[in-house]
Amino acid sequence: MSDEPHLLRAIAETPDDAALRLVYADWLEDNGEPGRSELVRVCERIRGVSVFSDEYWLLKARRDELRPGCPAEWLAATGYDGSRFGSG
Repeated sequence: MSDEPHLLRAIAETPDDAALRLVYADWLEDNGEPGRSELVRVCERIRGVSVFSDEYWLLKARRDELRPGCPAEWLAATGYDGSRFGSG
């Protein structure tokens, strides 16, 4: 049985829990989803850097490269569609 529905439910219940999102990123990587895993990590990192930093703009560009490779329903469920996180 997949742990993904349980992880997504936990994320929906505590959307600001960055540690939980990073656990989910590890799970995605371990289960053959490197693109989604990287997107989670990039979006979580982008939340912690200043928009005035070079790192922010590099992360934003990478996020924009990764998003099209992810299912729209997954992006919406995680908030990485721009509705909650990584919309800058």
